[in-house]
This record gives sequence, structure tokens and C-alpha cells, in this order.
Amino acid sequence: MNPTARHLGATISGSSVKELTADDIDAMPIGPTEALGMKANLAIMHALQMQIDGIETTLSTHCRRDKDYRRLCAVAGIGPILAPVILLETGDIGRFADEGNDASYCRCVGSAHISNGKEEGGGNTKNGNHFLAWAYAEAANFAVRY
Repeated sequence: MNPTARHLGATISGSSVKELTADDIDAMPIGPTEALGMKANLAIMHALQMQIDGIETTLSTHCRRDKDYRRLCAVAGIGPILAPVILLETGDIGRFADEGNDASYCRCVGSAHISNGKEEGGGNTKNGNHFLAWAYAEAANFAVRY
């Protein structure tokens, strides 16, 4: 959090911030205004985390019934968080004429326009679903890493 960096010259990791309590903040050598701001930020973080946990639980329960969810989870790099993102963002896979259309929608193919060996424009680089592009990039990173 910024007040710790400004007043203490130290940084706190994200996981450590989540474990802070109001008493921990009161024990810090910072001013009362900064402490109040940190407590407010901490309360917001906890409230948001509760909402995120609830959404993830509901989506997980909903998506686990789908046969495509189980197929996605069997792919290296795709787990219980990325599978619902891919499943819900893709929708009915039958709406794509072939694999190339799906890959294009996921922004997983290049869009270069080449004429006579020279690139002519950038194409539709922003066309498609950026959430799917992110999910597949994450899946690829996890697959390589683990």
C-alpha cells in the first residue's frame, strides 16, 4: 500500500496486505489519516474478495455440469478458473464454421495483409474476444510452466 511506502520506506506484498487487520494498521508508525485510508482500502478489498469468491463458486457449480468444462480441464494449462472463462466466453462452439473461425475469434491468429511480399496494413487486430485471447495466453503460460 502506498502509505507504507511513503512513510515507512517499505513495501508490503499483496498477500501480506490481505492478512492485515485494523490492529496491525494501528500499530504502524503512520498518521491517523493514512491509517484510516488503509483501513478503508482493506475493507474494500475484503468485500470485493467475498463477492469474487461467491461468483467463482456459483460459476464453478454451474459450469461443472457441462461436458465441455470437463474437456477443457483435461487440457494442460487450463484449470478451474480458466475453464469457465473459456466455456462462457466461447458460447456455443457450433456457431463457428470451422476451427479457423474459432481461432480467429480468440485472436490466436495473425491478421497481416501481405501483397507481393510486403505487409499492407495491420488487418483486424482488435477484432474478436480479448477475454479469450487472455485466457488462452494464460493457459499456454501455465502449460509451459507446469
